[in-house]
Amino acid sequence: MDTKVHYNRTPTRKCYIYSKANWENINKEQLQTTIEANNQKEDSVQQLWSTFKADLFKTMDANIPNKEIRSRNNIPWIKHKHKKMLKRKQRLYKQARKTRKWTNYRAYQKECKRSLRRAEWEYVNSNIIEGLQNNNNKPFWKYVKSKRQDSNGIAPLKHGTTLVNDSKGKAELLLKQFKSVFTRTSKAEMPETRISPKVSSNQSKLTRKASKNY
Repeated sequence: MDTKVHYNRTPTRKCYIYSKANWENINKEQLQTTIEANNQKEDSVQQLWSTFKADLFKTMDANIPNKEIRSRNNIPWIKHKHKKMLKRKQRLYKQARKTRKWTNYRAYQKECKRSLRRAEWEYVNSNIIEGLQNNNNKPFWKYVKSKRQDSNGIAPLKHGTTLVNDSKGKAELLLKQFKSVFTRTSKAEMPETRISPKVSSNQSKLTRKASKNY
């Protein structure tokens, strides 16, 4: 069993760029769709809605540019200036790979780390402590949430070529792994222990007297 952690990446979603849309074509195509829907009076409301929805998304895909985006966790202390610093660090990294000169990149990388750590502790000291003093626990729990790495408990486990996601399957795999480590021995295989002979109190007194004489 492979117990290596496999993180689930957030699926991408389509985002339309409405500022670059061709509204003239959209209006024409949607007007044609409305006319066709009026002629289909025998269809049910659900069929008309499904037809309208399919035509609408088809028109949007044809006349509105779109891009695939992925949602990211928003770290509360990273502001706009820190994002600009990270982008500049990425540009310096690409430049250093081409020129094989890493001095500027490493120096700016240390500067970014210092800036991010300073921003984090300033956020902790100002927002969280101030919130706790005012009986407001929201900033504290928001900070705890940002430090979590996996919000789903135990990450998916890989068993052979399959990836197990459900709780029952993960519990069974972990139980099987723990059972394979520990072994249970039977009583028949236990070695016999030698019992030392009992020494009477009189014999112990004699040995004490003999030791004093020596």
